[in-house]
Amino acid sequence: MSPTLVIVGVAVYTVLMFAIGFWGFRKSRPSMEDFFLGGRTLGLFVVLCTVWSTLFSAYSYIGLPGAYYRNGISFFGIAGNILLNSLCMYLLGSRMWVLGKKHGFINMTDLFAERYGSNLVCVIAMIISIGSLLPYIGLQVKGAGLTLQGVTNNVISFNTGLLYITIVVLFYVIMGGFRSVVWTDVVQSVIMLVGMLGAMFLIADKVAGGLGGVIQKAAAMDPKLLSFPGPAGIWTPSMVLTTCMVVGMGGFAWPQISQRMYATKSLKTIKMLAFIFPLAALFVNLPPIFIGLAGKVQYPALKNPDLVFPMMLNELVPPFFGIIIVLAILA
Repeated sequence: MSPTLVIVGVAVYTVLMFAIGFWGFRKSRPSMEDFFLGGRTLGLFVVLCTVWSTLFSAYSYIGLPGAYYRNGISFFGIAGNILLNSLCMYLLGSRMWVLGKKHGFINMTDLFAERYGSNLVCVIAMIISIGSLLPYIGLQVKGAGLTLQGVTNNVISFNTGLLYITIVVLFYVIMGGFRSVVWTDVVQSVIMLVGMLGAMFLIADKVAGGLGGVIQKAAAMDPKLLSFPGPAGIWTPSMVLTTCMVVGMGGFAWPQISQRMYATKSLKTIKMLAFIFPLAALFVNLPPIFIGLAGKVQYPALKNPDLVFPMMLNELVPPFFGIIIVLAILA
């Protein structure tokens, strides 16, 4: 993939993100509720896109294909966490919305302060939230840096990629607040959907003549890639169950997810989101399976499986569509 073409695509993406930041700034009102929650006006489509884009970001493109490369389809077992996540949205998210509307809560720490009548509890919750977010944010910017480094053959260095994505995100967050974040999520979720589905079909066709061919070649290489507990014997039933419980409930407890419960416009919207979200999540969880297995077939001895997707983008995907996928990863 031409580094120049990548840079042009990144420039277009940057202009679009900055434009949304300016739009959010012009639409904003001088209140904390507007800046942090967008005025509590999120409809079903918008909240679905923003939750989807928030939960399934760089790790879907870098981490998941690498995980399926290592573990085969056994890693899909932890996708069961999505059902638990949706149950939390329905039972807890709806209750949070009611309390948030009644008391004017902005985030989860407000709920703790009200429930326990203690500012100390609020401070402790805030410290825990910030501490838990740091690795998550680090993963996102690392994914952007690795991708730009890989697809440009180091014309854009890893550190430059980190700096770039950090500046872009800070700009539209500071300019437009939560409203800008949500609408960049809408744009990015569309890019994500097109990028991952397109990559799955294009890569599978190049490597094995289609999705069925990927499964056949992976089975011929190592039958354990298509069975539980996987080649390394890691994903036993107990491992899958406990991981689903931790990730399912933990994912809902993320500050960036609970905040979206407060920002939704109605109780009905949250309950509908809980039913629709698992179906939407399949579009994110299925493509990495085929991408990871195709990577195993194409590059059977990678030392760093996290690089498998960027490598295939560089070598197997048409340049124009490769740009779409790069933007999806940056999203």
